[in-house]
Amino acid sequence: KKSFFKRELYNIIHCLFFAVNFLTYFLIAFTKGSSLNGKKMLCLFFVIYVILGGLFLFCRFKDDFLKDYRLEKLGGGQYYKTENYISNKENIIFFIELGYLFSQLILSQATIVHEFSQPWNFFILIIALSTDIYFFINIFHVVFKLSRVKGLFFVLWLTVIFILGLVEKDTWIAVALVIAIISLLTSEDIWVLYQDDSPLSARYNTLANKNIVTKNIFNLKLTVATSVLILYLSVLFFDGKHYFLKFFNMLANTISKIGENDIRAKLFDGLDKLVFISIVYLFYIIINKSFIKHRDTTLLKEIVTPVSSIIYNKIDTSKLDLIDNYDELSEENIKEYPELIIYNSKYIPEGTKFLIEEHKNGDILKIVYPDKEIEVIKLNNLKKLSAKDK
Repeated sequence: KKSFFKRELYNIIHCLFFAVNFLTYFLIAFTKGSSLNGKKMLCLFFVIYVILGGLFLFCRFKDDFLKDYRLEKLGGGQYYKTENYISNKENIIFFIELGYLFSQLILSQATIVHEFSQPWNFFILIIALSTDIYFFINIFHVVFKLSRVKGLFFVLWLTVIFILGLVEKDTWIAVALVIAIISLLTSEDIWVLYQDDSPLSARYNTLANKNIVTKNIFNLKLTVATSVLILYLSVLFFDGKHYFLKFFNMLANTISKIGENDIRAKLFDGLDKLVFISIVYLFYIIINKSFIKHRDTTLLKEIVTPVSSIIYNKIDTSKLDLIDNYDELSEENIKEYPELIIYNSKYIPEGTKFLIEEHKNGDILKIVYPDKEIEVIKLNNLKKLSAKDK
């Protein structure tokens, strides 16, 4: 059962920080008045902060009063299966908390910008720093919960954002080399890196498995190529621009400002590109869902279908037919070389096998295609032909 003290302690801390930042903003607004830096923007964030904070605290209290039990850490795989499950209701609360925390951070940073008389300066500085610590602790908790993973997620995403910040026109050659290495991995021969035999070796070397591998490789190559294109577009779009960095410097005090050439600026530049890539991906999801809903197909299929119709235009899809007259061929010739009696033999697929079998009602020709489909054709005059030749 949940610890009542622990549960209520968390709720009290959330309420305390909400109330302190609420009062701090009013202190700044009343003491600074019209000289308040970024007054309209701060006012907007304050409104967002109050709305999201109120919703978050309401959901937090309501959720805690309804949920009296928590899941235990069972250990091993069971722990991850239990811990990683988050209901839709909890997801909504986490997203509300995410917006609430960011609006709170902006308000707390805005307090440091303004000079106050002693001892207010000391108290406001303590409040701002405490709020920053509160923000980072809770933001980690929210991000990790939403991602269903542990701290590794945070490290990986920081690395990704930092690398995105390093990607510029000047460094694109190095990026191209990395992409070339990645392209080498999109191959069926990647198995040689970690095992002796291919997964398609021996009994698994089937036509169905080969088709699956071919499809997977093409999807991977298409994904890599599309991602590279979007990344390059983001590099062109944000060349010389630093939106997140400028926004941070606008709210930060003089000491905290970060220069464009500072290594820390790469994180903000990475955020610029990440937002751009996320927006593009979001548009793709929306359009794709629209195609699935209204046309019962996917966006990729809509693009591929016209292209494939041009590539496979005028191919022959008819079944194989026998020639009208094969009287000049003996039974032995036909049994040894059945393809001689096929009229459109140039359309015989590679790997097709022909079998002639004797039955009471006459001989039949079995055509076994590479995909194991079997076509049966009756040979009405084969035995009569044989008797004549003999």
